[in-house]
Amino acid sequence: MQLGRAKHLKGNAAVTPTIVGSKCSDAKNGAEALDEAGKLKPNLIVLDYSMPGMDGLEAAPLLKKILPDTPILMFTMFANAQFAKLALAAGVRAICSKDQAGHLLGQAESLLNSPIS
Repeated sequence: MQLGRAKHLKGNAAVTPTIVGSKCSDAKNGAEALDEAGKLKPNLIVLDYSMPGMDGLEAAPLLKKILPDTPILMFTMFANAQFAKLALAAGVRAICSKDQAGHLLGQAESLLNSPIS
């Protein structure tokens, strides 16, 4: 999970854009994501579905309770219609498939620039 403005993947390396005043944090699992989100109060959460212990679908509604106005972008290998329905019901605002990682930054920017719904 990534907390903060956005994290863009290029090949196998993760590259965090430099944005003045931005903060970014990593969490290894859903419980750590909840803790980090509560501390950092990010503008955006990029959440992986596959995390040990608590997966992204379990973490998303708990994150929405802590930060109801913060958009969650799910980054997953499981981006299909059935998964999208579950993710949106859990409070995720957008989904980016890992095979479409080049679109992650654009989706993150769109969420940051869209009105809160």
